[in-house]
Amino acid sequence: MKASHYTPEHLISLVECNLPENVSTVLEPSVGDGSLLRALLSVGNKISLTAVDIDFDTIEGTRDKYRDSFYQVDFVNDDFLIWSDPINNFQEFDLILMNPPFNAKKSNWVFYDGEKIPVEYAFFSRAMKMCKEGGTIIAILPHSIISSYSSLGASYRRRIFSSFRVICCYELNEFDFPGIEGRFYLLAVEKCRDSFGSGILVISSDGSHINLTSNDLSSSGYRLDYKYYYSFQCYERLFSIGKFKTASIFEIADVVRGRISAPNITKNIIHTRDYSFGWADVNGKDEALASCLTSVEEGDILLKRVGRRCLASLGLYTEITPSLVSDCILIVKSRHDNFEQSWRILFSLRVLYANSQGESFITSGTGAKYITIRSMSDLKIIYNLAELYSEEYAQWKRAFDSFDEKLVLSIESKLFEKLSS
Repeated sequence: MKASHYTPEHLISLVECNLPENVSTVLEPSVGDGSLLRALLSVGNKISLTAVDIDFDTIEGTRDKYRDSFYQVDFVNDDFLIWSDPINNFQEFDLILMNPPFNAKKSNWVFYDGEKIPVEYAFFSRAMKMCKEGGTIIAILPHSIISSYSSLGASYRRRIFSSFRVICCYELNEFDFPGIEGRFYLLAVEKCRDSFGSGILVISSDGSHINLTSNDLSSSGYRLDYKYYYSFQCYERLFSIGKFKTASIFEIADVVRGRISAPNITKNIIHTRDYSFGWADVNGKDEALASCLTSVEEGDILLKRVGRRCLASLGLYTEITPSLVSDCILIVKSRHDNFEQSWRILFSLRVLYANSQGESFITSGTGAKYITIRSMSDLKIIYNLAELYSEEYAQWKRAFDSFDEKLVLSIESKLFEKLSS
């Protein structure tokens, strides 16, 4: 069916810390090898457990492991979304523990309540319905639910807040799930009507935390990822410094996406493969038809839309003739004809965002990372950064022109550290 990813053992204690006090009925809708059940063993003699998994061998192995660990237990070999359909089987539970399957590919979305949505959305939606009033859901969830920049993600999180109080959201370590690239979180919520009754804690993997207000949430699309709010606060402090003149990208440029898609991406089309290191070397690309499709022109800034370290790929197109661009590339087209100004915009963009903090703040994606046109357009830059730091700018520009990536990154890192201190 869909991709399943089992829960690492070291996350079990984090689940235990967030268990509610009085629990008698528990549901685990994608039980897998039963790792999450370990968090319940100390109170197992008081619990009636229902555990579901679509894989027969998996559920049988888990049944053998935990058959005597709970007061009552029902292991179900079925597709959770079919088994739990209210027409066939409506139950409510005090506690729902879950690490649902997820799949980032749109081709693997599932039908739920008349619409096609990601499988993790469908699992969590059904869990919300099956949670008793006053009950708790503790779930390990991917970025797509917790912090997606999309309108689907924002509206879905708003639905969660309409009937649940978010107790806390932990940002897990990047590689808590070995072999799986992506951001994951542990979310604890309580079903109640006063969903904004108190502050909400978002917590980093090292224990640092930020207490969010309802205003913080509504202005961010109800995101719950610690790194976003930490980065947001850092950038806000930076942009408030009086000597800096700031502007949003949408005020000075248009952000567009290339239009050539597979299977028409030939070697003469600017594509992500041109980014073997840092920014692209795009000399000698195809000029044909450039005038009648979205193309990159002299002075345009371009970057990978999808892949690793997208923001580190920010570069400047310096060819006189335009070139065609694949749909995996974003183009920032300045509204002026001043080539030097394009360099200055690029300098500010790279110093501020071509780093781990910028990636956390801007990129989206469960698994493969990507940047949306909207998130790129909303970015602020320091318009006079090159003027204020003219020596660093001159060194950086020489290094950039000669493709000295190591020196470029060093200059950017040191200047960003200076700005942030």
